[in-house]
Amino acid sequence: MRFLLLMLIAGLLFDSNINADKNYIPDDHKTIFKQVENPTDEVIPIDKSRFTKGIPHDTLSLRWQLLLNNTCENILNEWWNNSQCAGNENKYIDFGYLENNSKTGEFGRETKGGIRNPAEYAYTIAVALFTSVYDSSITHVSAKTALIRAVTLLKSVAKDHKANGGIEHPWGDQWQSSQWASKCAMAGWLLWDKLEKTDKENVRRMIEYEANRFLKIKPPAANDNYKIDTHAEENAWDGSGIQTACALMPHHHNHYAWLAKSIEYRVTALATPKDLNNTSKVDGFTVKDIAAGYNIDTLGALGNHKAYPHPDYMASPLRHTIEGSEFLALGNQVIPEANKFNCALIYRNFVDYKWPNTGTIYQKDGSISWPMDIETDRRFEFLTFGIIDAGAVFLGYDDLASVHGKYWEEKHTANAVEMHLTYFTAASAYLLHWLVYQGVSFR
Repeated sequence: MRFLLLMLIAGLLFDSNINADKNYIPDDHKTIFKQVENPTDEVIPIDKSRFTKGIPHDTLSLRWQLLLNNTCENILNEWWNNSQCAGNENKYIDFGYLENNSKTGEFGRETKGGIRNPAEYAYTIAVALFTSVYDSSITHVSAKTALIRAVTLLKSVAKDHKANGGIEHPWGDQWQSSQWASKCAMAGWLLWDKLEKTDKENVRRMIEYEANRFLKIKPPAANDNYKIDTHAEENAWDGSGIQTACALMPHHHNHYAWLAKSIEYRVTALATPKDLNNTSKVDGFTVKDIAAGYNIDTLGALGNHKAYPHPDYMASPLRHTIEGSEFLALGNQVIPEANKFNCALIYRNFVDYKWPNTGTIYQKDGSISWPMDIETDRRFEFLTFGIIDAGAVFLGYDDLASVHGKYWEEKHTANAVEMHLTYFTAASAYLLHWLVYQGVSFR
């Protein structure tokens, strides 16, 4: 109850005119809403002593371990050797610049390609190393070299953020930047004892900046355009970016304001038209008071790129929610109820809703039905669907589905292994299994 009360006051009473850098508490609530005791901007390292159970060896965990190491192999060899990284270990590498309207731009790849990849790749390697499943017999690169390269990536991305002055073409405070900052910060946090003091401070300032910038704005809502241009995905990744700052800095003066704002983003991400009048409570908030609009329908479906339904964009908000939950769990923090808000609605749609002509999106043989003729290659993104299956099991949002998440995760991971798929989501999926094996509960 104390957690819910703190969240209610922090979110509903936050004034958009208040300086985001101050620990604001209304005078008439100071007896109820306690400030963070001895507030500090310090990043609190992960307490590794909490995790003593070693490595899980169940079938699904082993599959994710393999997929994770396959991804590391691809990053550390093909990608590394064919990028500006080759020969630049331990140096600061300029990966990007402020995003413009061009796909290539004046300086080469757009920021989405320039910053996103190294941030996600550093995170992927860091998860493998932190959980002790990094396997050089698969990657053909020693753990020592993998560590050096992961640190090179994350420290470069952090230094290149505008909060730290950038290297040559700084990034930050833009469309996907909270997502990139989240992955970079998590990589740094997982490898915290391997970083120099300067790089630790760059990581801290980067994620602090990205979390603070949301405190004065409302999450976007597609409303009537939800079938062609939902905002569910971006709200979900921004919610995870904010929650990453919460995880790293539990004593920060903005900690509760961040957490309250992340709940607002989670609810708006998957709000339906009915939720605009929903008087039920989530983490102490009344749903209709914090939903800035809606981004999905009551079927649990949404669209993007002018296509409805779009299974990949239906899955994406669930994946981002899982990641935010993991990051909070690593910091031994309470996972808000909002991290499961309406997830069951989408997951039930995958399993049970029969679309005209194509039937259910999840097919019993493990294939993915694609109800529209656009980006059909994404039906083979079994890593994305596999992680939301794992989340369905461990976060409990498969309760409404006729066939539960474990069945689908087994099918989708088997397909992923057979196709030798690689993607950073393997890191998040394995990290989820690893945390549950360590005794962390997400329910």
